[in-house]
Amino acid sequence: MVGSAPQGSSDYTLWRFTPAEDLVTLGAAVEVAEVPGPALRFDVDRETGRVVLPVGPGLQGRPTRVMVVDPWDAAGNHVTPLVTGTPAGFGVSPKGGLLLVADETNLPGLALVALGTSSSTLVTRDTVIAEPADVVFHPASDGARSVALVSQPFRNRATPVVVTPNGLTLGTAVTGLPLGSTSDVVERGPGTGTVFITGVTELFRVQLNAATGAATNQGAVFDFGSEPTDQAEGVAVQR
Repeated sequence: MVGSAPQGSSDYTLWRFTPAEDLVTLGAAVEVAEVPGPALRFDVDRETGRVVLPVGPGLQGRPTRVMVVDPWDAAGNHVTPLVTGTPAGFGVSPKGGLLLVADETNLPGLALVALGTSSSTLVTRDTVIAEPADVVFHPASDGARSVALVSQPFRNRATPVVVTPNGLTLGTAVTGLPLGSTSDVVERGPGTGTVFITGVTELFRVQLNAATGAATNQGAVFDFGSEPTDQAEGVAVQR
């Protein structure tokens, strides 16, 4: 977890907890690394357990970058060469160590980073996609080819993206997602590949096809209410 507001010259801190097997106790907090903050969200490379999170500018006024932290071996900690604005969303492919970052402010578009053991490489940028936000990967993605869905709330749509170690290929966007922003994906069972996306007052369902790289809007599945001030801000699927 990320916590501990900065005091004096200290930055935000990434902490590691090892819960008991019965999950009754969380375990002692172990400091993993100080990170230029605020870093309010992160993703985990499932193959290695490394944590990927945007950092900066922090107390030292550094540019916003993406940092890779190994909770068990500090020798693997490093900052990627990607300089961003405030990343709207990012995700690590289920296999292959590919990081996809959506950047709305600095060179708007998508950036693909290949995560290495002690350093990472910026593979490519795609500035064709407009105002990208959240990123989710289909769980069936592998190291040679991955499929992600990138929401575009200010365009009321989401775009499927085929990701390979060499680059990005944009698919046909699904429309009819008013301010569809945050998202999560079903990772197992008959609904595998179903992405839920929050809209203004509704929750939408989009089917992401790993084989074809296409996405299909299956419509709204829940209405949160008609008040003009209502705005759905987050969604999570139980793992």
